[in-house]
Parts: sequence; C-alpha cells; structure tokens
Amino acid sequence: MPNVDVQTVIFILLGLVVVFFVGQRFWMRRSVVEVSANEAQEKIKAGAAFIDVRQPAEFQSGHAIGAKLIPLHELSARVKEIPKNKDVVIICASGNRSATAAYQLTKLGYDNVFSVRGGTGAWRNAELPVTK
Repeated sequence: MPNVDVQTVIFILLGLVVVFFVGQRFWMRRSVVEVSANEAQEKIKAGAAFIDVRQPAEFQSGHAIGAKLIPLHELSARVKEIPKNKDVVIICASGNRSATAAYQLTKLGYDNVFSVRGGTGAWRNAELPVTK
C-alpha cells in the first residue's frame, strides 16, 4: 500500500467538495427556466405571480411594479403565499438569487417558475416600470 501523506488526502477531499458544489450549482442553473425582462413582463400581464427575492432595503430602493417581496432566506417559510396554480416569475438584483428561488420552488412541486435573466438591472435596462 502506498504511503500517502495527510496533506495530499486533505487536498484531494477539498477538490472533491469543490467539484461537488460547482456541479450542483451548474445542474441547478440548467434546470431553471430563465426569461428576459420583457418576457417576464408579458407573463405578469397574463396573470403570473411576481416575486422579488431581494432584501427589504434593496426592494425599498426601487422594485418592479407589482412585485411582492419575499426575501430568499424567507422563501421556504412563506411558500404558501405563492400560488401553485399559475406561472411564477421571480426577480432579484442580478438573476442569481432568483435562479436559486426558482430551483427551490420547482423542488417543492411548482411547475411554471421563471427567473428573470439579469434581474432588476435587466428590468431597468428594458425601461420597464419601477417604483419605490
């Protein structure tokens, strides 16, 4: 049996942990449906629920009109506030937290969940309505 030092074993284990988390993040992103700000607006006009998963201070600094604030860290506790019988559009600042929220909702049995690609930055760039 070869003689392997502890430092090598720790290095290999850390590498495996990193590969696991990067792979998990990649798989999550592949399973989330992203839409442009304009596509999101069309879904909202058609009756989709619209959830903003940013922090309250971010939301208060300006948010898309009609968005309901449910910060990402509160999502699992407040999931009953999100209807399962309609499309759900989720937005954040850049699209990362909304993708995470969309993934969580799909794992909870929501079928039609969409993350706004580029978040509120893309929403503003598309010149869609924002309020404070």
